[in-house]
Amino acid sequence: LNDKKNCKFFIFVRIFKLYNTNFIYYTVYNIKVKVNKMKKLRHIITLNHTLFFHLIVALIPLAFVTIFVIHMTTNILTQNSHDLIAYQANHIADILNDETDSLLDIFYSTLTNRELRSFCVRFRNKDNVEYAESRIKEQFSFYMTLAPNISQCLFISSDCRYTITQSYRPQTSDTEWENYQYRKQTLENITNQNSLIFFPAARQNRYYETSPVFYAGIPVNNNVGKYNYGVLIFGIQRSYFKSAFFETEYGNTDTRPELLRQGQLILIDQKGTIIYASDPSLKGYMLQEYTQKHALNEKEYIITKYDIEQTNWTFLSYCPKEMAFQSVNTGKKLIYVLVFLYSIFLCYVSALIISQQNKKIQKIANGIRNFQGDEKDYHIPLFSNEHLNVIITQFNSMAERVSHLTETLKAEQRKTQIEMDLRRKAEIRTLEAQINPHFLYNTLDTINWMAIARNELQISSMLGTLGSLLRYSVTNIDMPVLIQAETEWIKKYLFLQDKRFHALFTYTMDIEPGVENLTIYKMLLQPLIENCIIHGFKDITNGGHIFIQMSVIHDRLSIIIEDNGCGLSPAKHAQLQAMVQNPNSSINENIGILNVLNRLYAYYKNTFSFIIESTSGTRFTILLPYRQEDMKHAEYSDCGR
Repeated sequence: LNDKKNCKFFIFVRIFKLYNTNFIYYTVYNIKVKVNKMKKLRHIITLNHTLFFHLIVALIPLAFVTIFVIHMTTNILTQNSHDLIAYQANHIADILNDETDSLLDIFYSTLTNRELRSFCVRFRNKDNVEYAESRIKEQFSFYMTLAPNISQCLFISSDCRYTITQSYRPQTSDTEWENYQYRKQTLENITNQNSLIFFPAARQNRYYETSPVFYAGIPVNNNVGKYNYGVLIFGIQRSYFKSAFFETEYGNTDTRPELLRQGQLILIDQKGTIIYASDPSLKGYMLQEYTQKHALNEKEYIITKYDIEQTNWTFLSYCPKEMAFQSVNTGKKLIYVLVFLYSIFLCYVSALIISQQNKKIQKIANGIRNFQGDEKDYHIPLFSNEHLNVIITQFNSMAERVSHLTETLKAEQRKTQIEMDLRRKAEIRTLEAQINPHFLYNTLDTINWMAIARNELQISSMLGTLGSLLRYSVTNIDMPVLIQAETEWIKKYLFLQDKRFHALFTYTMDIEPGVENLTIYKMLLQPLIENCIIHGFKDITNGGHIFIQMSVIHDRLSIIIEDNGCGLSPAKHAQLQAMVQNPNSSINENIGILNVLNRLYAYYKNTFSFIIESTSGTRFTILLPYRQEDMKHAEYSDCGR
């Protein structure tokens, strides 16, 4: 019983510990997952803050540029408003000048009218006064029909008698011209100045639009100007000003330019007295008194001023700046509001775009981060119509190339391992089958002395040459040697082949001075020379020739081996050209040339050139890189001498 209780207790304790262990494990795991998520979230928030900071930094110059543009635009609009007001005021002044010119034409026409002058003289001399007066009035009526703005014509003789014609009928006959003193004073003023003068009407009838508001007077003298007969006076009615001030018959000013409609248009004489104004109640006031009373200064008003030619008048326009620049200020405020709203909209859209692009960039970054390099068919999904697809496409292409290169590298490693194993086995077989060189050299030396003892000198020479060839070929086959040593070995090899084939061929060697001190790998050229002898001269019995040339062309060692044999058929030549491009394509054929190609690739990689040409015979051209420092490591051999 105690054992059963202990067993249950033990099982309970183990289950409790196991449960606690799993609970702690999953708790720690969940904490780690949440910490990683928090780190990623913090990274994303930091990245978004960075992007938003750059966005704000980019918007600051835009804000300054916008403020500068608005300021410049406001200045331009303000200046345009000034120019427009000045243009409109100048237009009114031009109208006044045109009206004045038309009046002057009438005035000077009356002065040059001899008939009118003669009647004025008769009126002054009291010669048939009634007839002269009637004729003067006829002339006055004629001129009043020519100039509708003239409502009154008057002649005052030098003795202050007068005659008058007017286009309106006043309620009373009491006018300023009934006053003798007023006539006399006016006569004296005009006569003393002896020129055309303008002066306001002393009495203005507000009930008659045609009543004069000012007069123009000019003296009537004889032709030499010594005697004065009197003065001609013309009364100018309100219509003269209304056309210039854009006023209708009933005082409506809707046709007046809008910028001048809110201000004051004033015409003053040389004394500063207001002789006409857009506000009729100002007539007769002094300009200085009125401007001081109503604070018409340049701070609050745009003031333009023009002198009316041929008169002593000055035209002034007062336009309130608040009214003139109201549209400009409203537009300025509207632009600021629009720019502010546009900036908020731009920030929102930019933030939205940045957030979306950030998610896509994070997806691309995670895809790049998860790539290990050996996954097959690994790719990141493309987005729809996104410029980021260029990056994804390039990465997918790079991942495919990396995967292919990884597979190729693994295949090359397996191939290299197999080749190393085969080479190791071949070396073992070579060691097993190798004859002791010393035994071979001693045997050849014994045969040589036997030939000498029998006076077989030719056999002795061939044996000596063969021994030196063997001694040269079996030691350090992969070591570079001087070309001088290699050419000496080639000469001995050709000597033995010549003896073998009974004077089948001759040879020529052209070695450029200095080339003999360069280096080349041992027995690199022997298979090509053997190819010339075995295959090139197979169809001849004599007359064969081998030409060997070595020189330096453009810092490269040029080696040419050429024979005058049977050459190559087109099919054979094409086969050899294909083998040069891909040495692995002809493993069981052309052993000699293939051996040379493999050694060239092993020694010089892709820095050499190997050309096979078929002319009258066969020509092999090899271009090798060389370095002067290679001479330091070259071994000089006497070919077994």
